[in-house]
Amino acid sequence: MDNNRRLSFSAVALVAGRLRNSYSALLSVRNKIEPILIKDWFNINPLPPFKWVGLMFQYGIKNSIIPPKYGKIHPKYGDLPLKIELDMSILEWADRHDVKLLEEIFEISALEALIHVGKKYKLDTNNLYDQRLLLGSIPEIREEM
Repeated sequence: MDNNRRLSFSAVALVAGRLRNSYSALLSVRNKIEPILIKDWFNINPLPPFKWVGLMFQYGIKNSIIPPKYGKIHPKYGDLPLKIELDMSILEWADRHDVKLLEEIFEISALEALIHVGKKYKLDTNNLYDQRLLLGSIPEIREEM
């Protein structure tokens, strides 16, 4: 990655579906979380064994966040790839009816995955955890929304 980003999001649909507001929701979530990572993980000594985190949101048939699927840290670029799966039907409902809920689902799942990373690599997760406590839970079925 040739810029100063420390957190990058991507998304891919594993099942048929369409989210019209996912880009803006993911951008908003990244802009909330990335400053926490920069402060707590990338401005310390010793630095983590990775230079940045690439989190892929897979839109699938279930919510599977913890543990995230880890890839190997790239020796040249230093990225730590992670994958998590979110239920497309829940995301589609939120996309159509409550964009704030869609953003919250992305934020909860990203925080959960990053807290897991922090614990794995013995990094400070206090501020991530505090941010996570401000949020609810991801609905498992549409009736919970």
